[in-house]
Amino acid sequence: MNDLICSFEPAISPFKTVNYCDGACPGYVIYIIIGGDCIFSGNTSHKMHTKSTVQAAEAVITAIARQEGADVNQFTFFDLKTQRSYRREPGQYSFSRISFNAILAGYPLEIQLRDITWKQVDCPEEVLSLFAEHIGPNPRKYIP
Repeated sequence: MNDLICSFEPAISPFKTVNYCDGACPGYVIYIIIGGDCIFSGNTSHKMHTKSTVQAAEAVITAIARQEGADVNQFTFFDLKTQRSYRREPGQYSFSRISFNAILAGYPLEIQLRDITWKQVDCPEEVLSLFAEHIGPNPRKYIP
């Protein structure tokens, strides 16, 4: 018998994933929660017929909150847009803080997001480091 012992340490990812669907093909995002901030990034190719994280912001945010067992107002949400789901060169990214008003509406009553806005903000070094594989080499802000 061979006495060779193999040891395998699975990679531990700090990210969680969640699927979202907003009338188009379903997509998915990776996300991480740091304190009260939830940073997510689309992980579905822009070549798919999936709505972008901007177009499907309500579906993305409510899916994350549901998975976390939290109210949508419990977090400040940030969208990190990279080459993974947007037409960007490797290394290009944009980072936005998302603001909204959450209301109860519809039948049956459910949380709906209104007045959704995105504000470009500086991306913290910690976030750039955590998402380095998704952003790509030589991280730099995307300028349209």
